Amino acid sequence: MKSLDRNKWFKYIKLYEEFNRGIPEELKTVYQKMRNDIGTPNKSFRKLLNLNDYDFVNLIVDLDVNFTTILSDARHEDRKIKYYSNFNTHQLFEGGNKIKIYVYIEDISLDSKKLCSLLAHELRHIYDIYTIREESDMKSFTDDLHLQILRKEKITEEFNYFLHLMYLCLEHELVARNAMIYENFINCYLPYEELKQIFTESYLYESFVELKNFDYGKVINSENIINLTNYLIDKIGGKKCLVEDDIKNFYFNWHLYFNKKCDEYLLEADKTLKEICLIEENQKYKNKKFKDIISEIYWSYIA
Repeated sequence: MKSLDRNKWFKYIKLYEEFNRGIPEELKTVYQKMRNDIGTPNKSFRKLLNLNDYDFVNLIVDLDVNFTTILSDARHEDRKIKYYSNFNTHQLFEGGNKIKIYVYIEDISLDSKKLCSLLAHELRHIYDIYTIREESDMKSFTDDLHLQILRKEKITEEFNYFLHLMYLCLEHELVARNAMIYENFINCYLPYEELKQIFTESYLYESFVELKNFDYGKVINSENIINLTNYLIDKIGGKKCLVEDDIKNFYFNWHLYFNKKCDEYLLEADKTLKEICLIEENQKYKNKKFKDIISEIYWSYIA
């Protein structure tokens, strides 16, 4: 059972700390138990998930799922399908043993796999917070809070676009989206190439590629960019921009960083898809009867 060191939440020293990017085995077990608890709902619901029963953490999740049906006769591109979840990470540090996770869904019907994928994302955040080993591990989470505050203030559309990409490449967000890939595609029982094709058509893939397509020229030439950039630097740390060349270098370096993160996590996503295929292949093998295995070996290699 994991315990939480609240003191480490308030201190940090690095920009982006490496998290465990793969899906830890204990989390796979948690996801399976969560999947069984959720079942296949078809409407809005409230449910308490006791993570202590999962041998995970001493925490109860108050799950509040709000589902809205959209018209099925609309064109596919006009259907504004939405799956969104969030919880306040500060709840973990307020001394209680209960948090609330809100889920908002708009779809023709409630897709339980996508729902469980959202919950896998949030449970991964909980796992990362509970497994903090160094003060620097919290920098990704604290930067997240700074970005949330900044995006609520009066800023330009171009600067908000940049902050959105910063949020997408926070380490704890990237590893959580990798967890979503696992939960979204496990039990699909498809060949690797088909699974990969479906993944490239998903919003998860699009969120990675969005980083690579960063149009930093649009941000550089936007209104009041030096003041807004220095306001951000005050929050996350770094050398302030004094002249136009400083701004160009600042955003070009972020362009390089976004590209690097996109490549890294597309590679991690590919590893996850291959892992899913291997797990399912092994499962199919285990489910075969002994006499069928003998027969298959005989006709394939001996006869």
